[in-house]
Amino acid sequence: MGTKIENYNLIISFIKNSPNSKKVTIFSELVNLLKNNFEYMDWVGFYDKDENKEELFLSYYVGSEACEIIKLPNGVCGRCFVEQKTQLVRDVRDIPYHIACSSSTISEIVVPLFKNGKVISVLDIDSDLENAFDETDQKYLEEICKMLEAY
Repeated sequence: MGTKIENYNLIISFIKNSPNSKKVTIFSELVNLLKNNFEYMDWVGFYDKDENKEELFLSYYVGSEACEIIKLPNGVCGRCFVEQKTQLVRDVRDIPYHIACSSSTISEIVVPLFKNGKVISVLDIDSDLENAFDETDQKYLEEICKMLEAY
């Protein structure tokens, strides 16, 4: 594995070099690339907005346990969706609204994915380590999610 920035640039390069790929391919590959290139990422996945309900449903992901449905505005994912901004949580035990899909999760980052100016999904990444995510993760994950708007 390379450095954090090298790994993010590898993933960005993959997305840039896959302009004709299907959404299912890009999103499936992305969750695997993130989990496999960053040892501190224990669960990586997307939650998409159900058009007919005020909830998010589990989409592409890799990892163990997962919540299948998250009612809005609950949890870090729900808050990200409603506030339309990245949630960087260094220790989920410090926030009362965290939903424990896995009892081992300690830190989390959730990044909104927009389409035509509207949040349609969130990228959720959990870690079993405290303070696993930082501003570098946020910067690159936001860039990656911006690139995914094309799909």
